[in-house]
Amino acid sequence: MKKAEHFFTDEEKEKIRRAVARAEGRSSGEIVPMVIDRSGHYLQFALTGAILFTFLIAVIAAAVWPGVTASQLLLGELFTFWLFFQLIQRTGRLWSWLIPDPLMDKVVARRAEEAFYEHRLHETRDKTGLLILLSLLERRVHLLADKGIHEKVPPQTWENLAGQISAGMKEGHSCQAFCDAIEACGNLLAQYFPKRTDDTDELSNRLRVGE
Repeated sequence: MKKAEHFFTDEEKEKIRRAVARAEGRSSGEIVPMVIDRSGHYLQFALTGAILFTFLIAVIAAAVWPGVTASQLLLGELFTFWLFFQLIQRTGRLWSWLIPDPLMDKVVARRAEEAFYEHRLHETRDKTGLLILLSLLERRVHLLADKGIHEKVPPQTWENLAGQISAGMKEGHSCQAFCDAIEACGNLLAQYFPKRTDDTDELSNRLRVGE
């Protein structure tokens, strides 16, 4: 699985930054785009995957080598478990299928809430902060808006935009899908929160990576 740090090229990161600047230039909103490796560690599922692989190898070994002793089998299982656990930890796509979708949705939503406060989106003057979070392991996109926006824009709007980004990623156009969503957010914010004459850029426009 590609790491968040390298998911977008430097050129694409700059393209995203410019998209945020244009979107914010039309409104008093503050948009923070973010990409992270994962929203949770899911250790129990990595352990489950390692146990399943170890059991499978043990069954095969017992069938192929009927003369194997209990101590040899145990040592082999311990080594196999350690090997697969390390491999699974480093290869998210190998075991993410073990994690229930509802759990991933919940974990990504919680991580988005944490990031919202970490990046001070709740401190904007007009409560118009908007987070766009891409979590790679879960292959989830979550948009979280502050109180001012939430009161005027229905939640379904953010779900639709998240779906558009996800669809673009599947088609191999992650950066363009991200930028298109940012532009759509800018149009919404301009409609409900037009730019003030004394408006300032309260938060950086850069893409937050792996934070």
